[in-house]
Order: sequence, then C-alpha cells, then structure tokens
Amino acid sequence: MVRLFSIVIVFLTFIYAIECAALRSSQPCPPVKCSGKPKQCAYGYQKNKDGCEICKCNDPCNPPGKAKLCGPKQRCFVDKKPDGTFQARCDTSSPKNPKENKPKDKASKPECNLPKLTGPCRASFPRFYYNAATQSCESFTYGGCRGNKNNFNTKAECEKACLA
Repeated sequence: MVRLFSIVIVFLTFIYAIECAALRSSQPCPPVKCSGKPKQCAYGYQKNKDGCEICKCNDPCNPPGKAKLCGPKQRCFVDKKPDGTFQARCDTSSPKNPKENKPKDKASKPECNLPKLTGPCRASFPRFYYNAATQSCESFTYGGCRGNKNNFNTKAECEKACLA
C-alpha cells in the first residue's frame, strides 16, 4: 500500500511539473520594464531562462557568461542578418571603408615600417622596434651602428611613435 502511494505521488509530481512547464511556456512574456529612463537597446534585450526579455541590453561583442569575442588588437563589428538578428565579427578594419581604419602609422610614420636592423657592429644594446606584421613593439639587440630609425630605447617610446 505504501509503495502504491509512493508511485502515485511520483506520478502526480511528474504530471504537475509537465503542466507547469507547458503553462509557463504558453503564457506571453510581460513587456520589459526598466527603472529610471526607458532603456534603448540597439541589439535587443537579453532573455531569462523562460525566454522572456529582461532589462539588460544584448552585446553581441561581449555575450554574457562567455569570453570576449575579439582579441586586443581587433575591433568588433555587428552586422544585421536578413532575419533581423545580429551577428558579431572581429576584424582590424571597418565594414564600410576598410582603408579608413588601417593603422595611421603606415602613412604618417614611415620609420615604423622599416625592418628590424641590428647592424654589423658587435655592441649589445637592448632596443625595441615596431613589427608591422604583428602590429606591436618587440625587443631586439642593436649592434651599435648602421641601424635605421625603427630603433627605440624603450617599449614606451616605440609605442608612442608607432601605435599612437
């Protein structure tokens, strides 16, 4: 008798859980209400576990609970898909005019595009040069003569000249 009663309780609990889930999913979500000023979310609102919108804006470049989409030398661009949703992508140029966002140092700082040149002399000076391929300042050992202008005493000097 006790076993039959336990089975009935388990069965009813199971039915109740199914009905509650169905009821919860069939009810429309209430409109989003944010305290203070009305929030304008360019990429829509985040949703809770029931699929209802909450007062937090979507950020396709920095999704909640996940790592940032783009690396430190990349920019995040958001494209609107035909179905009205948004998709983020990483790039080093802009979607409208790729030439517009290329690093300005390429045109205005020709020394930053020169190759690393240690020189033929045998001194050993720690220096930094701008590596255009990696778009970063890297260390090298300068021999002391016949180098070029892509030769900086400190990483800060290199970054100020070539990354500013």
